[in-house]
Amino acid sequence: MKAYFLKLSCSVFCSAALTFFIGCSGGSNKSNVAIMIDPKTADLEIGERQTFTASVTGTDNTGVTWSLQESSSGGTLTQSGIYTAPMTAGTYHVIATSSADKAKSDTATVKVAFSKMTYTDPMPGNYYRFVKNKAMSTSTHLVLDLVTAGQSGQSAGLAFTISCSSASVVNWARVASTDTMLVQNGTIFNLGSGLTGLKATVENNQLKAVIAQKGITNSVNLNDGVLARVALDCNPAAAPTQTISLSVDKFRITSNTGAITTIAPINVILGTLKIN
Repeated sequence: MKAYFLKLSCSVFCSAALTFFIGCSGGSNKSNVAIMIDPKTADLEIGERQTFTASVTGTDNTGVTWSLQESSSGGTLTQSGIYTAPMTAGTYHVIATSSADKAKSDTATVKVAFSKMTYTDPMPGNYYRFVKNKAMSTSTHLVLDLVTAGQSGQSAGLAFTISCSSASVVNWARVASTDTMLVQNGTIFNLGSGLTGLKATVENNQLKAVIAQKGITNSVNLNDGVLARVALDCNPAAAPTQTISLSVDKFRITSNTGAITTIAPINVILGTLKIN
């Protein structure tokens, strides 16, 4: 009877010790999970997009769930972290919650402002597109960057024609007041010194622009970057709530052999311009 008691006590003790050991050494400790959203703050115009990312540490499960604090009025948010601001100015909050530990989350604050000219960038993709240059734009002066993504070809220059539907509401303007042309070189082409290959004209609210690299044999890679900049000014007295139609009518690239390649307009994407 005594031996049985000792055997049972040892069994219970060993089982408890094994349970404690497994609990301490294995599994995921939720208290170690941390999440951080980026960016923490964003200043947007109504209808503008912002992509948020979230990093999760302390666990192998780095998944997150995205949500809006103002679910009914705070805009829209995809589960990829792409936020679209609502059509009402205000302060809103984007929340990223850890899938490993739903008690762990982080929040970004978004300030949405009213602007006379609201331009919504086209969605990212491996094509040419015109996106808003936020640093250079104002409520009545919109600067658009022609950017590339995933373009590995060589080029010695480009030419494009872009149209605007209403000259009475918006018109083509110089990017900077000190510019001599209605187009500005970006960061990819080297135009050289002296007389540069930069030219733009406007006819019937249609902007025709040419940018030429110095020397055909000195062609450059069309990797990610800014090819050119253009700008539009808005008439301050323009009636509100108008959508301005923008379209790329022609787009041509000069290759390193001097050949001209026409890019279909569908591969040159514009966003949506509204007067609020």
